[in-house]
Amino acid sequence: MDSGGILTSIIGASVATISLAVGKDSKVSEFRQEWIDALREDVAKLCSVSMALFNGNLAYSMRDRLELDIPYGATNDLVEEANNVKFQIRLRLDSTKEHSRELREALDFLTHLASSAAEPMT
Repeated sequence: MDSGGILTSIIGASVATISLAVGKDSKVSEFRQEWIDALREDVAKLCSVSMALFNGNLAYSMRDRLELDIPYGATNDLVEEANNVKFQIRLRLDSTKEHSRELREALDFLTHLASSAAEPMT
């Protein structure tokens, strides 16, 4: 085999190896973006459900003043949905990382506020 054939084989193998590495990095990047998109979607959903829960609890706390017929437990479905989404998010996060802990604390605070049916200021 001449040196040109060997050089061509080495270059071909190198290009294949580099292509494989780039393809792997691209796939990891693609999975990471999917993970980020799913996390954003769940956080947005939790924020939306929390707002609806807060509004429902506020309306319940003012039902007598506004003469609304809102039964006790009217927001139970929203509580269940908020808990489901919150735990989906928590399971997705790495609790050893500071940013993950901060996000979990913020989401816990948000759901606590949303679940409170404190009497509004008059």
